[in-house]
Order: sequence, then C-alpha cells, then structure tokens
Amino acid sequence: MKKQLLFALICIPFFTIAQTIAVPNGDFETPANPTGTNVQNWAGDWFESNADMQPELLNQINGTYSVRFTGAGASNTRTLTTANAKSFAVELGKTYRVTFNCRIQTAAGASGGVNTDNNTFTGRAIETIADGSTIGATIASVSTTSPTNTQLSFNFTITNPTPKIKLQFTKDGGIAYLDDVTLEDLGVLPITLTSFVGQASNYGIKLNWTTASETNNQYFEILKAGENKNFVSIGRVDGSGNSTTTKSYSFDDFNPVTGNNYYQLRQIDYDGKTESFTPIAVSFGLTSNKISLLSSSDMAVTVSISSATDKAAVITYLSLDGRIVFQQKTYLTAGLNSVTLPVNKSTGNIGIISVSAHKEQQSIKVSR
Repeated sequence: MKKQLLFALICIPFFTIAQTIAVPNGDFETPANPTGTNVQNWAGDWFESNADMQPELLNQINGTYSVRFTGAGASNTRTLTTANAKSFAVELGKTYRVTFNCRIQTAAGASGGVNTDNNTFTGRAIETIADGSTIGATIASVSTTSPTNTQLSFNFTITNPTPKIKLQFTKDGGIAYLDDVTLEDLGVLPITLTSFVGQASNYGIKLNWTTASETNNQYFEILKAGENKNFVSIGRVDGSGNSTTTKSYSFDDFNPVTGNNYYQLRQIDYDGKTESFTPIAVSFGLTSNKISLLSSSDMAVTVSISSATDKAAVITYLSLDGRIVFQQKTYLTAGLNSVTLPVNKSTGNIGIISVSAHKEQQSIKVSR
C-alpha cells in the first residue's frame, strides 16, 4: 500500500488534466421560449446581437434542442455571445480549448442543401476588459463551411494580462446550427506556439514557427502528409529548453509534392511527454522540369530535381572529359526531389550532373 501511494505521489506532477469550465446552457437544452422564433437573451447567459434565433426541435444536432441562427442570405449576419453578465476568468500563461458542434446551410431543414454560397460559421474567444458590454479583440477563432454536423475546436494561450474572455459565434449568411459548447482549462503547456506557417519557393517549402514561451522543451518533430493525411516524420529541430522570450524556428522541405502538402508540429519534452499542434496545408506547383544545386561539400553534392510526374530516372556525375564519376538509378516523385551524390571534391571538383528519364534529360554544371 505504501509503495502504491508513493508511486501515485511521484506521478502526480507529470500529468496535466484538463479542467472543464462550466458554460451555462452550453448544450442549449433550456431555451427561454421553446416555441418562440425570436429568443432574445437565450436562457443560460447567452445574448443575441439579432433577435432572429430560435430553438431547433426537428433538425437538432444533439439532444432535444439546438440553437438555429435564422435569416438566410449573404447579408444576414447573426451573432450569439455569452451574455453581458457572463464572461470567464482566465490566467496569464494558461492554454484553453473551445469545442462545439455546428453546421451551415443555404436553407433551414435537415440538410438544407449544399452550402453553394460558401457561407461561414465562426467560433471565437474574445477578450473583455470587464463584465459588461466592453469586448476587446479576437484572441483565437475557427471557421467552417460544412453543411453537415461538424465538431470544431481551437486552442488559445493567454499571453496578455486579459482578466476575462467571452465566447462568440457568428454566421455571415445561410442558416446555421450550434450545440454542445464547452470550454476547457488545459493549464500551462510545455510551449506557447504563436505562429506556424509555410511558404513555397523555387527549391521547396520553408516552414517557420515561433513560440512565446517554452518549458522543458527538448525538440520539435516535423511531420508531413499528402492528401491521404497519413503523417510521417521528416525531421526535427532542437527546442530552447526553458524560455520566456520569443523564439523563432524554421525547417526546409526539399521534397514537396505537387499540390497540397500538409505539415504538423509535435513538441517533445526532456521527460518524453509530447504535444501535437493543428496541421497546416501548403500548396506547391511546378511549371516545368528543372535541376538545381542545393549544396556541396568536400565529400558530396546535393541537387534538387523537379518532376511533373512520378518516374524512374538515372542520375550521373560526369567529369569535364566525359568520364562517369558516379551514376545511380533513382525514382522521382511528382514535385521536388533532393538527391545527394557521394562524389569527393578531389575526384570531381568541376563536373556535369545530368538526370535522364525516358527521352528527357536535364543537366547542370557544378564547380566546387
């Protein structure tokens, strides 16, 4: 018994348990007027900016009721906010998660037709200076155009001394449905990720990200996926351990595929704990086949080879007198391919690298 108690006491500091913050009537099961079509001040500390919402009994998302944002049409914006008398206290450095179920359609009903107008439904966390109608900037948000029931969530970390927040949901057209709103306190996470973006270039895709703070952060793992969304690790970047200042990181993918490339960051602590972040998509396109020099050293040279399609190829390193210094078969995928040739500088300090595939041939002169 003593050993079990000791083990429990030792393990407690290494687990972070999310705490659910009560969102009054977050499941919308207690409407002020179940038969009314204009439910101003929805029961449970919600406030409508437009008196044009109603409880949904027939096409609800979950339970007996959902809330319907009525008023179809591109100009019929509707907003629901936690009421003037209700906001949530938050703490500097902590991370929070908002989760909700929703859909947006062109018309009311079980399906309402596809969302041909590309209307959006957005959930936000907004800062408020004090209880009352004073509302500040958006801290974080997430949007959808899905006409089917969809669960969305987003995280945000308090980096400014904002004493309280409110939750806000807005549609910019169409008919929207909302249900099951929750707010969780995730505590202090190992890192505060403030940005994660990707940019395509001639040689590939560069990923950049920044953190506002880090605790026990050993390294970042970079994962990549194609349209199948099967993420695999493609590299790692060392973290800063412990930091309370802004840190910037970057990683180059020299092998993007043509079309969408999906990237995800995973953070790993010194004690082995991990945290994964929302993936991003970066589009990469090629206009023609091309070979270019990426880097060279005394022991090897690396080139970037673009290909419009998947194909087998032969890559050759020729000396200026036409002698084959190195040759190998390779397989090019549609997109960019980085290939390293183990040619010593003393063997071929100046040469021609050529790539042959079917009847195509590309070449580049290198001087090392």
